[in-house]
Amino acid sequence: METTITEVEHQGETFFSDVQSKLAELEAALQKAKQDMACLLKEYQEVVNSKLGLDVKIDTYGKLLKGEESRMYKGVGSVSICKSDMWHVAPTGVRSLLGYI
Repeated sequence: METTITEVEHQGETFFSDVQSKLAELEAALQKAKQDMACLLKEYQEVVNSKLGLDVKIDTYGKLLKGEESRMYKGVGSVSICKSDMWHVAPTGVRSLLGYI
């Protein structure tokens, strides 16, 4: 009976040692996963910041373009085109209507 008790104690110690080893592996894996997540989060924040910066630039250039178009159209006023202005001589000598070459 003492041998049985000793064997069971030994098996229990071995099992406990295996469980502790497995726990240490899992804790190390968890720590690595946390570090990887932190790196990914940092990269994500950098990408989001870049995107926000680009969004601001796009909006700014859109406003500038809209302002230029508005200024250009205000400066043009009314345009009158003479019939003679619509005809020109093409380099080959063929007369054609502007825009229909």
